[in-house]
Amino acid sequence: MSRLLDRTAAAYGIERAFIDSSGRLRLVSTETKRVLLRAMGVDAGSPSSLREATARALLAQAMPPVLVVEAGADGAIALPTHARSATWRLTLESGDTLEGSMPRDPGRRGRLLLPAPLPVGYHRLELERPERQQHTITIVAAPRSCPLPEDLGVGQVFGLGCRVRSLRSGRGLGSGDLADLASLVERAAREGADFVAVDPLHALLSAAPAAASPGTFSHRAFLDWRLIAPDHVPELVADPALAAEIPRLREEARAQDGTPLDHPATAHRRRLLEAAFEHFRAQQLGPQPAARGSSLKTFRQVQGEPLRLHCLFEALHEHVLAREPGRWAWWQWPEPYRRPDHPDVQAFAREHADRLAFFAWLQWLADEQLADVQARARAGGMRLGLYRDLAIGTSPAGSLAWAEQDVVARGVSIGAPPDPLNPKGGDWGLAPLSPGALAARAYGPWLHDIRANMRHAGTLRIEHVMGLRRLFWIPEGAAPEDGAYVRYPFTTLVALLAVEAHRQRCLVVGEDLGALPRGFRPALRKVGILSSRVLYFERERNGGFGSQRRYRHASVASIGARDLPTLEGFLAERDIDRRERQGLYPSAEEVLQGRRERQRDRTRLLRLLQRAGLVETGAVPDLPELTLALYRWLARTPAALLLVQLEDLVLAAEQPDEHHRLEPELEELFSRPLARHLLAMLREERPRQPPSKPPRAEPEAAHDVLFHEGA
Repeated sequence: MSRLLDRTAAAYGIERAFIDSSGRLRLVSTETKRVLLRAMGVDAGSPSSLREATARALLAQAMPPVLVVEAGADGAIALPTHARSATWRLTLESGDTLEGSMPRDPGRRGRLLLPAPLPVGYHRLELERPERQQHTITIVAAPRSCPLPEDLGVGQVFGLGCRVRSLRSGRGLGSGDLADLASLVERAAREGADFVAVDPLHALLSAAPAAASPGTFSHRAFLDWRLIAPDHVPELVADPALAAEIPRLREEARAQDGTPLDHPATAHRRRLLEAAFEHFRAQQLGPQPAARGSSLKTFRQVQGEPLRLHCLFEALHEHVLAREPGRWAWWQWPEPYRRPDHPDVQAFAREHADRLAFFAWLQWLADEQLADVQARARAGGMRLGLYRDLAIGTSPAGSLAWAEQDVVARGVSIGAPPDPLNPKGGDWGLAPLSPGALAARAYGPWLHDIRANMRHAGTLRIEHVMGLRRLFWIPEGAAPEDGAYVRYPFTTLVALLAVEAHRQRCLVVGEDLGALPRGFRPALRKVGILSSRVLYFERERNGGFGSQRRYRHASVASIGARDLPTLEGFLAERDIDRRERQGLYPSAEEVLQGRRERQRDRTRLLRLLQRAGLVETGAVPDLPELTLALYRWLARTPAALLLVQLEDLVLAAEQPDEHHRLEPELEELFSRPLARHLLAMLREERPRQPPSKPPRAEPEAAHDVLFHEGA
């Protein structure tokens, strides 16, 4: 039974062991394997069920639903062993068809030879074997790699990074929104920046904001409605009674300044938007909708079933919570509402069609305002514009998990094994996608997320990019050390990324920090995924900070990152203080060691800058001088992109979050002395120049019929 379980676990990609923070090999327990298999929909309770599950997994590997080929190559498709067929029909994404028979020559078995190379895109291959068995395989014809900076006419550029809801402006509506982001983008463009990096903009559990942390997302393909700028909604501004509420909202927000961002002003925003929708519905919708009504209708049609299910989840969530406030997770709802295909759910959708339309309208507004941000970035001369962020996972209680119960794994969460930065490991509380179920769906749900987050962006950062190859799954209620790695189809996921990145002319950046499998960074370089090179982590073997040569051209250089301490916080050991308060150090001696190492880091930084001639030997620069020198040092690295966090422009001690907002207001930020000097230095070191190579023209993407949800 044990060997049979091991074989089944291996067939489903569960790795048998991992290396912990002390360098020990830790074998994955039998119970963990059972839980992870159960999360993948596998019955691991008997030898017969294990044999059946193993046979299914091996058959899926022998006859995969998706094959990857190189676009524009020799026009040959290497078929799986079980797919060698006498008759085939290939439907290209354009709608054109090719058909024929496999050659009888045994030496050429398994290779389907086409009259011409396949164009970039998704094509459907139908095979009929001699015994009349039929198989359909999606062929992904992908470029060799994602676009590189030079493919998009980008040399060496710099940009600014921020958390959108932490922005503060003179509009003063309680939290940062897309109008504030538009203002930041325009100001940054005038300062010579070529991109603005933002935190994930994904939809949260909007009906129960208190039940979800800021990083616990409901759906990655949709937007957080709280980012909508109410004073930029035409239907709201056009109604005198609603427009009069904006000053009141401003007063309410200022009265709550300093409190968490989910304060009552957020509820006031929601009420204003609901009232504005009633105005919109009366003026724009109907049998013959007006211009904006037609635009919303088109948006809903294009977004299709995923948007409908997300809006249905939103309506159900608020409906249940209004009656039973404790039932915030969908598996706690009344039984009929727990599956989207239940007749009662479909009846609810019909009875509450107006409410679904309201939630669709919110998504349309957010998308419309985000598109305006990117348009302003381009108009201001930015080469890239928005640099968006794709989170590693979503909440198990969110709309994706409810809508895609066969794909989102239950009873497990994504995390990390114990490592030197976190000896206890980490459980991130996010639900993973099941690799086998995802493949059976031709990767449709994941591809939908990718496309949505490349919209209105010039760069997409993939959080925890190692998840393209493997993710650490932790059984519910277990410690991180009791988890295991689960493998993912790296080649296929990267091929899908490359197709979409070329079509949307978007760079792809991987958050490749922490402990990585050997050879993983070279594999990312090969497929055109830019590396994240963070000063804090770029070290030599002796612990010293690495040379400028470590920052390859195909990378993004930065001092820190959104979830790391600011430069002031790093030097003042605030991150060590926080980890000590959270009990993340095994002993007091470990705390002392951390502080001693940080003292050495301060010395190492000075030596780094002295060797580069940016700080005089023997001088002790103050924090503004040190900040300028470090960013000048990074600006001179080969890295194509240099990311400057707004917090470093104002010497913030802490990263903004739901409790700490950025100081000062945007109108004042760029006039501060350090900001003026630092941005002038960056323009000097990385001037905006005409493209050295014209961007490659990409053909218009055909309408994708193969990856529509439910197809």
